[in-house]
Amino acid sequence: MSQAIVLLQETHLRPDDHESLDIPLGFQVFSHTRSYNTIFLHYHGGVLALVADNLAVTPRADLSSPDILVLELDCLVLINAYIFPEYHKWDSFTDSDPFLKLNNTLVLAAAY
Repeated sequence: MSQAIVLLQETHLRPDDHESLDIPLGFQVFSHTRSYNTIFLHYHGGVLALVADNLAVTPRADLSSPDILVLELDCLVLINAYIFPEYHKWDSFTDSDPFLKLNNTLVLAAAY
């Protein structure tokens, strides 16, 4: 794999499932999952990043949420977000509008 950073959305992973993934040699994994949904009886959403071991990266838990993963590198703040289509109802998945949550994350990240 020649890429240094790979971003994935809609991982459908449970918490800590990323630990059982077959991660390519030389990469570390960062993941944010969405909680179990009783309506669909399985996991939806979730984001994951594979980052080359030679990159200094700090996960920003203070800016991340189930469908938004924020990673800080030396020269940039990387945001991996899954925002489902506008016509989908979000209130069965989360307490806050995903677009507003992403906007708030962008505003906070811009302060760095």
